[in-house]
Parts: sequence; structure tokens; C-alpha cells
Amino acid sequence: MVSVPDGTVLDTASIRAAADVSDESSSFRKYATQMALTDLSGKIVRDLAITPMEIAVRPDKAMRTSDTSEQEGWHFTKTFSQDEASMYVVLCLPEAAAMNDFQLIITPKSDPSNMVVSKDFTWQSGKYCRGFEFSPRQIAESNRPGQYSVHFLSRGDVVFTRHFKIK
Repeated sequence: MVSVPDGTVLDTASIRAAADVSDESSSFRKYATQMALTDLSGKIVRDLAITPMEIAVRPDKAMRTSDTSEQEGWHFTKTFSQDEASMYVVLCLPEAAAMNDFQLIITPKSDPSNMVVSKDFTWQSGKYCRGFEFSPRQIAESNRPGQYSVHFLSRGDVVFTRHFKIK
């Protein structure tokens, strides 16, 4: 059993490991205690450690661009005016993505190495979709109106890309 100073039990070992500790042999008691510690430490790592995993998402549904916020109701579009104050990149990710770090990068479509703007974030649990606000005005000021790409990155690797236009 793992507990904190106030007596709250955080986790317990498997029944087999706990039963083995009651054996009279002191060498077997040490072995069973080690088994219980291994069992508990494995559970704690699985529950608390952030470990990379692959999740299946449909890029056409997982990331889209919108000209309205969530409060106004997403209006998905691929075309924005450079006069608009805001645009949103809407991500919809499963719960398994929670507590992982991601990045959104906007580049000219013709020059993916030329980052115009980026946002780093940690995905929060309890929310399936989330909108990230960008400024079409700011994007167009630095690179003129035209075709752009938004790249979704996980651990520095591009997972998927969507294209949009600023007029």
C-alpha cells in the first residue's frame, strides 16, 4: 500500500503480492515486498507519467479554420479577409491527447520553412475541441495576402497541415 502522511491510500499492490508478504520466510517476504514495490511503481508510472502514444484522428475533422469563435458557433471556412481582426484554428483531439505539448505554425503555402506565427500549447482534458485565435491582418502584413498553411506539430514533427487563403 502507498499512502501519504495524512493516511490517504494512493494505491495498493496486487492481491497476490500482498498475500505473499504474509508468508513466514523472511527471504520470501523480501522477494514479495520487492514484487509489490515493482507492481506499485509500474501503476504510478502508468497513471502519472506522460508517455508518447499514437492516436488516430482524421485530419479533415481534427483541424479546421473558422472565421467565428466558439461562442458565436464555429463557421468553418478556408478564406479570410486581411481586414478581419481574428481567425481561429479549431482543433478537435481525443482525451488521450491531454497533457501533451503541441504547436501550431502558420507559414506561406509556397514556403513552409518561413514561419509567420506560431502558438505552443498543452492540450487540456475535458475539452474535445478548442479554438486558437490568430490575426489575418498580422499574417498578411508580414507576407502579403495569399495562400497559407497551418501546421499541427507534436514533439516537433508535423502531424498534419491545412491550407487557407487571405484576400
